[in-house]
Amino acid sequence: MPFHFLHSLLLKIHLVFIKILIRLQGNKRSKANILLKIIRFNKKVFKELDYSIPLKFIEHNQKVIFNLDGVNMLYSGFHRRHLKIFHNHDHNEALIFSNLFSNKKKITVIDLGANEGEISIFFAKKNPLNIVYSVECSGQNIDILKQNIELNEITNIKIFKKAISNKNNEALDVNFRANQTTTSGRSTFSHVLSQQETVESITLSSFIKQQEIKDIDFLKIDIENSNHLVGNCIIKNKDKIKYIFWELGFASPEEYKNIILTLKDDFKFYVISNNKFLEINIDELILKIEKEVNEKTDGFECLLSNIKKNYSI
Repeated sequence: MPFHFLHSLLLKIHLVFIKILIRLQGNKRSKANILLKIIRFNKKVFKELDYSIPLKFIEHNQKVIFNLDGVNMLYSGFHRRHLKIFHNHDHNEALIFSNLFSNKKKITVIDLGANEGEISIFFAKKNPLNIVYSVECSGQNIDILKQNIELNEITNIKIFKKAISNKNNEALDVNFRANQTTTSGRSTFSHVLSQQETVESITLSSFIKQQEIKDIDFLKIDIENSNHLVGNCIIKNKDKIKYIFWELGFASPEEYKNIILTLKDDFKFYVISNNKFLEINIDELILKIEKEVNEKTDGFECLLSNIKKNYSI
């Protein structure tokens, strides 16, 4: 029996039993008691799934909101945060960056692969003087991103619908699936037209030049199968960047090893361990890339801290 059919059947049975209980016990006190039992039952379900996250339900417009430690995010269907176990972690993954910057100092952030805006909104709310550039290739994500920006009542985020690549002005196909996006040359995704749209590419260097950005305090790179294509632009702009948070994945290890080795005299490297940044030497990092990075998976995240900017963790 297909999983989705079984799931739908169980939900219907669940609702039938609730309706029977309400009919049998029709007064307000009994209904309130039934509601309390349902809430307790759902809490047990979340506990069994090892899943804990604060949710807020807005009844009048049918919205469900995640309260991620001060950043409000609309529920928008399947989301990667649903795959996380939050018992020993912050609900907002961006909180790991809290100690990198003072709340009083104005900073410039470029969020490549902004998705629905969790990290962009975190930095925008941290200080209203911060300037945040959110770059996202999926129109579906951008629609949610705009709603999340409005929900958090912030005005210091600039949104750009672009695909970051190693070439400018290419028409790339964007495939949206499970809240993740991949880009490719035209017609590659012809079998999933309902999830496909076309977007123009731009290099990171061109984007920095167009927006006349002189210094970048924080650069986040999470653009799936295009992550490695930013490498040469990082090298060209390394003196402008203080921190880089970079997902190393969806490419051969050699793609990243060559870039990392070029940057080894300019940056310190950190990986996440127990929800904290742990410094890693260049030999250990290269070995980790060789073991964990390939064309099919998202590998791991690495933080680069510019030595010349006197930034350390």
